[in-house]
Amino acid sequence: MLRIIAISILFSVSVLEISGQNSTWIFGWGGSVSFEDGVPVMGSGGPIFSAEGTACVSDIDGNFLFSSDGVFIYDRNGNVMEGGTGLMGHESSTQGVLIAPRPFDTENRFYHVFTAPAQDNLNGTGGLYHSVVDMQQNNGLGQMITEPELLVSNVGEKIHATMHADGNRIWVITHKGNTNEFHAILLSCDGIDSNS
Repeated sequence: MLRIIAISILFSVSVLEISGQNSTWIFGWGGSVSFEDGVPVMGSGGPIFSAEGTACVSDIDGNFLFSSDGVFIYDRNGNVMEGGTGLMGHESSTQGVLIAPRPFDTENRFYHVFTAPAQDNLNGTGGLYHSVVDMQQNNGLGQMITEPELLVSNVGEKIHATMHADGNRIWVITHKGNTNEFHAILLSCDGIDSNS
């Protein structure tokens, strides 16, 4: 079964053009795939041992920066990032973590981390949370510089991001648990737009 999943992932990726920011993927159970040379290379020994959703990010040149399982943020060396605990997500959430670069950040300094709970946390304590990572801290290994902030309470295991029609800002979308409501949060150069 794992071979079929790995082959499916690699086949899907083979039809895409991999950019620098997407050249390294970190999965649960210590797995990784690198596309640095244009050819997928499987790896092992990653820091994440999660059953479901994970996220990672590289800079525009393809240099790996950090990853997350929704509970912890791990620096490029696989260690828990300074301040990178208590994210309010869950390692068993299908899409429990999303990382987005701050729009118009020419220094590639700030990254926004969004987390969602596991389905069994839909009791008012689970929600869409937001934190900020500053990659200029801790000698370039990064630091989570804000405590997780609740944006939407009682959400399901889903987070998605897409570019705004202006091509600059980013919409972050989640689904309210056990309802037909969707919530969209706008990420701009100033951070979260409170009017979205």
